[in-house]
Amino acid sequence: MALSFFRKLFASDPAVKACVDDVIQSIRNNPDVKPDELATVYQRHGRTQADIGAVTKCIRPRLVHTGIGEDEWDQIMITVRQAKLYLE
Repeated sequence: MALSFFRKLFASDPAVKACVDDVIQSIRNNPDVKPDELATVYQRHGRTQADIGAVTKCIRPRLVHTGIGEDEWDQIMITVRQAKLYLE
């Protein structure tokens, strides 16, 4: 179980890791980030609705290191998933 947690924490695909890093940075800079702003980050990294799942599953474990309270994580993850709807 711990191994699967660390696999999600450290994405093996460098493109996914770069996208996750940018999303986390956006969240860290603005915890009230809007879905369309995150969709812009996804688009900048060439993500589509079909492959965004690889990114979103890596974000939740990384929220631990943002300094954002655990009580806000659920809302942030809702926003992260809503951003998928803005992708083509």
